[in-house]
Amino acid sequence: MVQAVSYEEVEKDIRELNGALKTIEKPPEVEKAINNLIQNVKFQASELKKEEEEIEKIKNYTQNTLEGFVTPVWLLNLDDSVNYVNCAFERVLGCKREECIGNSLEEFMAKIIGEKDAPVTADKVKKRLKSGETSMNTPLTMSTKERKEFPILYSAAPIKDNKGNITEEVISGTDITELRRREAELNLCSARSKRLPGEYRSHPRPQSPAVKRFQP
Repeated sequence: MVQAVSYEEVEKDIRELNGALKTIEKPPEVEKAINNLIQNVKFQASELKKEEEEIEKIKNYTQNTLEGFVTPVWLLNLDDSVNYVNCAFERVLGCKREECIGNSLEEFMAKIIGEKDAPVTADKVKKRLKSGETSMNTPLTMSTKERKEFPILYSAAPIKDNKGNITEEVISGTDITELRRREAELNLCSARSKRLPGEYRSHPRPQSPAVKRFQP
């Protein structure tokens, strides 16, 4: 994997190169060509700095927005490492921010879904991250730090800069424990209803004479 070079590193390299070139005698045309090359590198470095500042603005805005979410949210870098979890993530999962940021995807998945399923799920996330695809409402079982499992709907989408380049991926996990409980209750009521005799299901229960007398 190619490692990104920061603006500060480029500036440092240019200063060191200038210092080294001053100690070497060279023809005027060579010195001119070298100076033009250095100026070109400086220009590219300044453009790099602008991009870094833009990315930092996007990150700050995104993280400030996500802090207000009541559902667990986390961000992934393009190198598959975790760079942010919101306060709802800490509260629901029981994992502190400092325990998660910097984790590889495999390490992070082992924390939130368990070591058994972590490798397979991490591989799927890596493929999606590279493709830039969006995932919506995928059922998944998460696990707290105390290994208490609960069902979620997992959604993920890429975050892009103003040039359309993917910089990060944002993922959210919506707890659907209550929804699953209500579904189970509804299924139970439906099953009981099917066991009733046909006339009870198709006809309303007849009213008593006393009730009929008091109807307007």
